[in-house]
Amino acid sequence: MKIKGLTNEETFILSRNIGNQDSGFKATDKPKKVAYIINKALKAGSTDEEIAKIIGINATTMIYRHIYIFENLHKDLQSLVIYGSSLDKKDRESKGYITFQVANELSRIKEEYQKQVHKFITENKIYGWNDTKSIRELLEINDYKDIEKIFKTMLERRGADNHHRIGDELNLEDLNKKIFKLGQNERDKVFKKIAVKAYSEDKIKKASLGYRYYEIVFEKSSISLSQSEVDKRKEKLIEGLKKYK
Repeated sequence: MKIKGLTNEETFILSRNIGNQDSGFKATDKPKKVAYIINKALKAGSTDEEIAKIIGINATTMIYRHIYIFENLHKDLQSLVIYGSSLDKKDRESKGYITFQVANELSRIKEEYQKQVHKFITENKIYGWNDTKSIRELLEINDYKDIEKIFKTMLERRGADNHHRIGDELNLEDLNKKIFKLGQNERDKVFKKIAVKAYSEDKIKKASLGYRYYEIVFEKSSISLSQSEVDKRKEKLIEGLKKYK
């Protein structure tokens, strides 16, 4: 099927970067390019639902998020956004890349503070979307006052929590609708059992499963796994989620 207003190549780009990430494929393009293509399709008369159906995703959440992020994220940060499955992820420390999920939280911060927050999380190697969310919430609670104090609070929290963490993006609704419908506590219990099997050599302290992101917290402060080994463990996690009944 063809998406109105798009070439076959542009439709493939959407499918390759949004529709196939949970099938073991790596994203090949940046979200900014994907957002441009989505906007092009919408302006040509396509709907969110039509686009989602053709590229093989069940929900329109990712379509909406692409639009929202690039309408609200500071223009200087837009080219730094990458997908969690992107090979560019290894360069995020040196180039200041931010994953799509982090960008989603960053775009909800007042624009005049976004670059300052980005600088802080990059310099301090704060890669979790939940940490950026905590910064956003603290900024909102404090009416965007004393931002340096908020940064100090975040560093103190991280210093008190000396556990290794691994997290990445996924689409839970596409993987397992039964788990998707569970409450947060039940989802986490199910996911921890799956994570324990995937990481059988390392003791897990906590596992959290969201609709678009997961995080695993280990008992140790570090674990010896290469990126390729982490990717293999993610494949096991995805397989476990798909098979759960």
